Amino acid sequence: MDMFEFFSRWTGLEGKRCLCIGFDADQLRELVLKYRPAEVKLLTLWAEHKDAAVEGFEVVVGDITQRTGFEDGSFDAVVTLSLLEHVSDLDAAFKEIDRLLKPGGYFSSLFGPSWSCHIGHHLYSDGDNPLYNFWLRGMPAHMHLLCSREEVLDWYLSQGATEDQARVVQHWMFDTDIINRRFFDDYLALFSTYFQMVGSEYMYAPLDRKTLGLLRERFPDRRDFTTYGGKFLLRKYA
Repeated sequence: MDMFEFFSRWTGLEGKRCLCIGFDADQLRELVLKYRPAEVKLLTLWAEHKDAAVEGFEVVVGDITQRTGFEDGSFDAVVTLSLLEHVSDLDAAFKEIDRLLKPGGYFSSLFGPSWSCHIGHHLYSDGDNPLYNFWLRGMPAHMHLLCSREEVLDWYLSQGATEDQARVVQHWMFDTDIINRRFFDDYLALFSTYFQMVGSEYMYAPLDRKTLGLLRERFPDRRDFTTYGGKFLLRKYA
């Protein structure tokens, strides 16, 4: 999970001014502070979130998809953790990150493009039941992409779910705004639009040829349905 151990061949954080988004206190200590940045500021969307409870550093409540209160070129590095899949307007977020970075500064991100991979959502209505916990993955892979709302409802009813339980699943898969429902291809296109790619490391999920064929038939303009996470290091153009 350590982004900067992987990225150390290209850059480091020592002596840099960093903006961290999506980090709680433990994650900040384990993934950022050990690399001895000169200055760390944190941005969080909600004052009630655990990310806002980090002590000893300036924590700003704000939205990375809006203009924040930081000056242009305030940071040598912007670092995000498990954030991008939750951002509603990636174009706006990348424009703001670009504004905040000094020329040649680095944007580092670890995230999972959940919508286009086998998981597809953040369904978590029963933590102990694989059918209702996306981490346990008891539902068919790519169900959210290959099945209609009613097909999802019928499948859950066939597994013994009540209609109320099945409707909750529908909400988590298709309606909740906790993820942005962007395909991994979209992220790559946006990365190259706003930044120069320096290094990356992908995490993949298995995908059989039959399912791949169905997905490409349903989404002929999409190519990647296996990447479920990755580390990305990008540089602002000078």
